[in-house]
Amino acid sequence: MNEKELSGFRETSDNRIRAGVRAVQTAMPTTKFRLSALTGACAILIAAGSASAEVVTFNFARVGQSLSYFWGADNENIGKQIVNARIFLSIDSFPGSDAANFFTDHSFPIEPEAGGTNAIVIWGSDFGWSGSGKFEVAFETTAFNGVFVPARFGAETPGFDFDGEILDGSRIEFEVVPAPASLGLAALGLAAAARRRR
Repeated sequence: MNEKELSGFRETSDNRIRAGVRAVQTAMPTTKFRLSALTGACAILIAAGSASAEVVTFNFARVGQSLSYFWGADNENIGKQIVNARIFLSIDSFPGSDAANFFTDHSFPIEPEAGGTNAIVIWGSDFGWSGSGKFEVAFETTAFNGVFVPARFGAETPGFDFDGEILDGSRIEFEVVPAPASLGLAALGLAAAARRRR
């Protein structure tokens, strides 16, 4: 996407995108928190919530770059059920740049539950970021709950009107559990093993 295309994109879609971001944020009114506050009780809560779940991690596209790849039917995560998601984002807005202009969007190979989403759009201004310096945010949401399916993962951080970088540790995590059918087969296997031991 070049600068002219991005300008048109922002002009024609800004309200829709921001509404989408607000919708995602509304879906998690009590779980949005600052990364710097992720200590003590918050850290314990997240650790406890993820003790029995596997984590699938996606990276943000670096500023000025994009990512795109396809998850085929043979991907080991296909069919796994998403039960929670966590977003950790830290950026460095270089001197003279405005963090409010930071923009990134991602689409995931997810078939979401009714009312959910498989994409996220982030503007620095949505978090009140402004000027230069380091900014960070972290939150968790169930808005992505659904199932991983064969589909494309795409991510883009254009960098127009923003000069800076995404810092190490930024990521999007999905907590997943085996598909319900897999759980049923596992239960049958345990039952069969128990009968054999008798």
